[in-house]
Amino acid sequence: MNLTDSHVVIVGGTKGIGLATARAALAAGTRVTITGRSAETVEAARGGLSGSVAAQCSITPTRPRSRLSRMAWKPPITSS
Repeated sequence: MNLTDSHVVIVGGTKGIGLATARAALAAGTRVTITGRSAETVEAARGGLSGSVAAQCSITPTRPRSRLSRMAWKPPITSS
């Protein structure tokens, strides 16, 4: 599967399988947005994912899902 120039949103992308998937997607040239429930784990994961977008959010309520949708379409924030 060629994911170059695609964009994936990984809910629960701050650890475990989600984080491994985010790393693999970035290595394949994909734009990545990850989410997690804890601000601390989101920031820790983003630090290791250069070029990704990260947000603390739970997808259960409607408002955070809308916020996530808007964030996923923003250009990536690169870390230095």
